[in-house]
Amino acid sequence: MLKWRRTQDSNLSLRLNSLHREVELTQATENLPKRGIDWLHVGGALGAVLAFGAVRSLPLSGMTPQSQGVLATLAAAVILWITGPLPMGFTALLVMVVPWVLGYVEPEVALSGFASTSFWLLFAALGMGYCVQASGLAKRLALLILLAIGRPTYRRVLLTVLFTALILSYVIPTGLAKMAVMLALFVPLAPLFGMAVRSNVGKGLVLAVAMMANAGIILMPAGGVINVLSYGAMQKMGITVTFAQWVIIALVPTLLFAAGMYLFLLWFAKPEAQETIGGRANIVQEYKVLPTVSKREAWAMVVTGLILAGWMLNPVLKLGIAEVGMVGVLLYLVPGIGVISFSDFVRKAVPWETLLLVGALLGLSASLALTGIEALFTQSLAPLFALTTNPVLVILGCAFLALIIHPLALFLPTLPLAVPIIAHAATGAGLNPFVANLAYLSLWAFFYFWAVAPVTALAMKDGAVSLRDWIAASIAYFVIWVLVWIVAVLTWVPLLDALGLLP
Repeated sequence: MLKWRRTQDSNLSLRLNSLHREVELTQATENLPKRGIDWLHVGGALGAVLAFGAVRSLPLSGMTPQSQGVLATLAAAVILWITGPLPMGFTALLVMVVPWVLGYVEPEVALSGFASTSFWLLFAALGMGYCVQASGLAKRLALLILLAIGRPTYRRVLLTVLFTALILSYVIPTGLAKMAVMLALFVPLAPLFGMAVRSNVGKGLVLAVAMMANAGIILMPAGGVINVLSYGAMQKMGITVTFAQWVIIALVPTLLFAAGMYLFLLWFAKPEAQETIGGRANIVQEYKVLPTVSKREAWAMVVTGLILAGWMLNPVLKLGIAEVGMVGVLLYLVPGIGVISFSDFVRKAVPWETLLLVGALLGLSASLALTGIEALFTQSLAPLFALTTNPVLVILGCAFLALIIHPLALFLPTLPLAVPIIAHAATGAGLNPFVANLAYLSLWAFFYFWAVAPVTALAMKDGAVSLRDWIAASIAYFVIWVLVWIVAVLTWVPLLDALGLLP
């Protein structure tokens, strides 16, 4: 019996090794250059040039030549990123250089993205994820998760991702950092299903992590920078809400959204395998053969624990999310006891093209703010809410406002500007103004093309999610949130109002 068991384990190990070799061969084949003319690339390049010229020359009232030039650069960049005639990082460099060289903005504005905390938070999050994986800690934790859920099926793993994201939303106060931690935990599970990361199993895991990590930020006032900005704008209007009220109001919509995303991913990313190879018995065996905890893994545990503690205590200690992450990265790299050497970290852990993209978009966002483009669009759309005469129409108005403004403004500047408009419309329609702004906060953060650059870049870095997948998921993300908030304002909000729990 023991001999038969060893033979079975040996056969299973051979199957897994063979699968890994096939995956490596497939990925190498995918990376081979393709011959022939790619007409999508040709059309994209021409379309970008035409879009730049058209936007730059159109007679747009209320815009300065500088603001119109920045908007033209954005239009061309979006076309280039979608069609892909140029490498992503090269387009990012164009986004920074063109407005600067043509005199639309000063160089310190065009390059300001590299001085932002968002940029360095992404750097720290990417470094943290790589170091956790390189130390072996991610694999150990992933196997423990599979052991904890019983039968290791795809459905149960997806539910575990959603549940973990909800719990971590009260521990890690930023969606980006939470996403980096969860990707390090759950992406390594794909090979245990006998699938490469570039499979439906890998796609489902990455999208579940990305969407729920992002959706969970609305669960608490300190959930992210956008929460703080929105909350500050509401306080200026006299809309005050306690921590407990925020959590209570946001919890049910977030749970409904999680259920919607679970059903969407079961349909959109149908798994090639319903259960891990060998089932629970193989997971037990995989865990048993893990080596004892090494010094590198122990140090990774200590540093990761310190980072999580710093993030969790940030509302009290006010250490700074990015600052905690960067100190943690330095601790991972301490010579002699660190997880990897600094040179290996620079060569292997840091996707510089991704960081170029993020820095460029952050700089472009600053350019948009400086030239007043987002303020102009927000003011021009304000009359939209004159038609919102009931709570459902207010939610639909918030959806339309997010749909139009977010891709143009990209990041943070529009949030404070939208708060007074939404609050006034909600009050006139008989809807609690905080609820309406919370709905807009969740809709504002939806995945529309490259609008949430750090999240998008982090999700796509392993190749599990293509741009087409991301666009489809972004549409689902947005539509599900709209439906969730309509249900909430018709059922959940009246109940809270009757109980006296609304601000």
